[in-house]
Amino acid sequence: MPMYESEITRFIRDMKEKNPGVVDLQLKNRATWWDKPQDLEIQEEHSQSAVPQPPYVYFPLPNAPQEPGAVAISGTDEPKPVAKA
Repeated sequence: MPMYESEITRFIRDMKEKNPGVVDLQLKNRATWWDKPQDLEIQEEHSQSAVPQPPYVYFPLPNAPQEPGAVAISGTDEPKPVAKA
């Protein structure tokens, strides 16, 4: 037996001893949701149809300036000239 045993470890061990059907229920529920046969063709179709995501999705990227000295404003198609001081 280890020198240190956390409260969580003791709780889980005691729970499994008091309720031996829990392990079988865990295995049954895991089979319900996770242990499924995988279709490799469908996985390949999903990976090919994935749309590349921009690095920062919460703010649109600004448009590239069209002429020298112009700054593109996000959300518009035409650049606005920069006022010179």
